[in-house]
Amino acid sequence: MEKKLILFLSANPDDPDYDELHLVKECNELADKIKAAAHGHEVDFRQRHEISVKRIQEIIADTSPQIVHFTGHGEKEHLVLEGIDGQTERAKAKALANMFRILNKRKSLVEEKKILCVVLSACYSRQIAKAVAEHVDFVVGMSNEVGEDTAKIFAEHFYYHLCSGESFGDAFEFGKSQIALLGIPGQDIPKLEKRNDIDPSTVFLFAAKNDLPETTLDQKYRELITGRTTVREFWEDEARGGLLNILIYFSANYKDAGMSQGEKDSIDTILSHVPPKLTSRDQADLSGNHTLRDQLDGEIREMYSDALDILRKYLKE
Repeated sequence: MEKKLILFLSANPDDPDYDELHLVKECNELADKIKAAAHGHEVDFRQRHEISVKRIQEIIADTSPQIVHFTGHGEKEHLVLEGIDGQTERAKAKALANMFRILNKRKSLVEEKKILCVVLSACYSRQIAKAVAEHVDFVVGMSNEVGEDTAKIFAEHFYYHLCSGESFGDAFEFGKSQIALLGIPGQDIPKLEKRNDIDPSTVFLFAAKNDLPETTLDQKYRELITGRTTVREFWEDEARGGLLNILIYFSANYKDAGMSQGEKDSIDTILSHVPPKLTSRDQADLSGNHTLRDQLDGEIREMYSDALDILRKYLKE
């Protein structure tokens, strides 16, 4: 099994305008936290320090990570990098966004090697995160000045839960929650930006394959097409056997199931579109807008039908 690659980058220039950071220690402790997670043995964790403007693009291109983590100093429109002899260098937000665009659009890059997430653990990096999120599914940035302890605790628990099988959205919330539990200021400083309308609660670095064993899928499929009358019944968890979880399973394991890339893309579209439509449908129902509710019911049922059309090829009736 090919491992997921997390690339840890850091820069700490010798500049009196910036506090000295304990980046190597932070990196080592983060690596230990990931190793302790359920899927830690499936992670290739690599680190590079003293990152310069000249080398950052080359290093990322050479390693093709699924996650790029940067720790260091930031400004509203720049990441602070480290040049020769420790002097301060600055990488502009627009240039960084363009770099990630090129990295993820390379013709030589297979889908599984694309960058899924970038974490910018640096002060005032949210504006950079928003720019990068035009080309990467998920980007974490800091909306204000962030303390070293706050950033460290968030990162450790974000990655621990992500590598334990949680979604990007839930792992992000776990990271923030740990800051609050420890009584450290800055719980609301980390911000999660996302590309287009992707739902971070439906995307995983590691799918929990054992949640839906193949021996039970045929039974779950039969349950899906009988006895359900409302759009919410189509989607409910039902002890991890609802349509939502079956689609997540196939999205994560589409190659093993024999699905095409196009079918996976269709499943991912359904996964990202149905939850917000369900929310809008419920709001329309509460407000008495039955016309909109019925319209959304129809759209959700159509997506449900599309999902079953795909599943029929891979599950016996």
